[in-house]
Amino acid sequence: MFDAIWGEVGHATTLQQPTADHLMEMAGVKGEVEKRALYFKDEEDVRVPGMYAIVRPEDHKVYTVVGENYIPIKHRESIEYFLKIIHKIGGRTVASGTLREGQFVWVMASTPYTVQVGDDKLTGCLLFTIPHLLGTAMNVQLLAVRDKSGAAFPLPLLSDARGSHRLVILASEEALEKESKRISKAVQSRLARFKKMVQQAAKTCPSNMDTVRMYFYKTLRLPMAEDDQPWKEHKLVRLAIDNLSSAPGHTTTTSKQSSRPTWWNVLCSLAYLLDFQAASSADNRVFNSWYGPASDVKRRAISALTNQLMPGTNQAEEDESA
Repeated sequence: MFDAIWGEVGHATTLQQPTADHLMEMAGVKGEVEKRALYFKDEEDVRVPGMYAIVRPEDHKVYTVVGENYIPIKHRESIEYFLKIIHKIGGRTVASGTLREGQFVWVMASTPYTVQVGDDKLTGCLLFTIPHLLGTAMNVQLLAVRDKSGAAFPLPLLSDARGSHRLVILASEEALEKESKRISKAVQSRLARFKKMVQQAAKTCPSNMDTVRMYFYKTLRLPMAEDDQPWKEHKLVRLAIDNLSSAPGHTTTTSKQSSRPTWWNVLCSLAYLLDFQAASSADNRVFNSWYGPASDVKRRAISALTNQLMPGTNQAEEDESA
């Protein structure tokens, strides 16, 4: 189920050490974007002073409008740098693709670090993104991808609470080595903390289904349905509850006296809803899962569950990051 995470918006590679050109070809990226002077049409073309468009040259697709000092991100150079980091930390590049008609170019790599809880396995993956959008930078973020369903749990990589780390191309081999070690250490540390929470969640059950419903409503930030009007239950909450027994890899408590869902089951049900059921198109589904509202909800869900099962953990992480 691993490739379910990118579905129709990317392509897996079978090469052990793919090149930047190979990954660009798989993603449908034909070359580099260009920075072109911006004009508006009147009786004659009039130049807009100091404004430029970032354009895909083969079809003149405009991605964003920028100022004079903006330097476009180079695909080949940037991907080659990311591949060097992955090689140094012992990872493997698994896929590449684009979102928003090529405005976001991404490369996914698995790391050697995993989370194993019972028969459930999550792989630590690094998602590298080249965004052609004013105000955003080339970045990498950490995802714990569940093998059973393909759902991705976003984890903070370094100091950014949203999980993304701005990646800057460093010229020296020494600087590259230092950055690679820093990222590798962060991946191991974040996954180890996530594993502790998952282990606790996998052996702890909610007191009742009302507790589960409230958790879904709070993390999704939806208005609660009245107790005497169950037919008004929000569609997303109904789907999340159904996922407890129907989503791929669903689990329940190991107790023979109870078939209640565990908190890990609850979190997986929510993640599956957000990653595979709450969007109308593949592009929207993946974009929301990695960069949009679904990613924010998953972070909120993980944080709320961590506070509940392991009080003080989130604050300790904030203090360490500071």
